[in-house]
Amino acid sequence: MKKVINSERYATQEQTETIISNSDERTGLAVALMFYHGLRISDVVGLKLSNFSESEKGTVLDFTDKKTKQHHTYILVDRVVPLLKKYLQFQRKEIIAGWMQDKMPDSEYLFVSSKGQLTQQSLQGAVENICNGLGFFYLLPHSFRHGFILGR
Repeated sequence: MKKVINSERYATQEQTETIISNSDERTGLAVALMFYHGLRISDVVGLKLSNFSESEKGTVLDFTDKKTKQHHTYILVDRVVPLLKKYLQFQRKEIIAGWMQDKMPDSEYLFVSSKGQLTQQSLQGAVENICNGLGFFYLLPHSFRHGFILGR
């Protein structure tokens, strides 16, 4: 059976929220960062805990874009902050707790897997699986970045 591909290559806010609410905490947070802040998937998987801080204005994301090498500083939008806190408090801790103590990977990365830093391929597969499962066959991780740009 051939997938029906929609010519729209961007995610809408409604689609994004549906995907976030049907994803695990890690995938939902990654999608939110791509959609609400325009991050590329390569930037999302490269984020470290040290890229985040608190200020009187809110939670700050400070990083250098992997593709353009430009420095960015964002105050996280209200929708992203609770997703970040929930992921840090629950799923990320559970993943790290499962690491073999004699082979502890580096835990400085925000997005982790059972083997250490979450790979771009793993995140891409998770995003595509949830999109396909919800019938959004035409959405890819970069579609969320496109949605961010069009939603501005």
